[in-house]
Amino acid sequence: DEDEAMSIDNLCSFFDLNVGKWNGIFYQFDAHGRVQQEISTRLSASTYGEGDLISLMQSLYIKQATSGITFADEEDPEPEWAEYKIKETNMFTVDKYQQIGFFPEQKAFALRYQTAGMLETVLRAGVLGEDDTGEESPRNLKIPSRKPSIVCENCIYSLDGNGRVRAFHIMDPNGVLDTLIVFHENQGSIVPLTHSSTDDPENPSNDRINALLGRWEGHSVTKRSGVYGATLDEADTVVLLEMDNNGQLVQVCFRVYGRGNSNKCFGKMDLDNWS
Repeated sequence: DEDEAMSIDNLCSFFDLNVGKWNGIFYQFDAHGRVQQEISTRLSASTYGEGDLISLMQSLYIKQATSGITFADEEDPEPEWAEYKIKETNMFTVDKYQQIGFFPEQKAFALRYQTAGMLETVLRAGVLGEDDTGEESPRNLKIPSRKPSIVCENCIYSLDGNGRVRAFHIMDPNGVLDTLIVFHENQGSIVPLTHSSTDDPENPSNDRINALLGRWEGHSVTKRSGVYGATLDEADTVVLLEMDNNGQLVQVCFRVYGRGNSNKCFGKMDLDNWS
């Protein structure tokens, strides 16, 4: 529906948020919230063209892992950065392929990818580097599904706009959660997002969960497309996160739709058995 497509003004605002040089850290998490990989990245974003023909170009630079093969008396090599060119974004791609949901006032957006190729490239370059043989399932490295059902990015910016967190979740072909990834980026020096160590598997999940407890309010926009047309649902959302007396994480979600309808969902999770 053309009325639901992103306007050129919103697209330019989206580009303005992304343009610049971003220093970042890429994190891959397991289902317990423990960091599996931590990789330094740089992102350069710029625009070209005018009016309806304006496009966003982005290049991601990944700090390559040094080779595990060393020679006697060899000096430590300077770090090398692998380049990955992200497909450009414009009026054609924004609704047809990426389906960007943009919230200008909140400085937040969500979009989808057709593959997890960018994320796989970061992992291979940042963990294997020159030692990457192209093996489909390298030892001690979780590669995202090659045939994902969903690759979704959600991004929120700091109030000053100089920092942001981009979270990715990848679902496998069966719709099961496959990989969780976070880019923490800043237009300046980067402060680590987490102090959880890849070498500390016993670090309790509760320490990381506590920072997320409380009441969270927001707004959701859901687009559904199909053979018989598209629908658009908007709702105000409230999420309550708390720990009960048994040490279980309790989540309560409320959604209130514009036409007055509402729904509520409730769930509990035993963190000791979270897998």
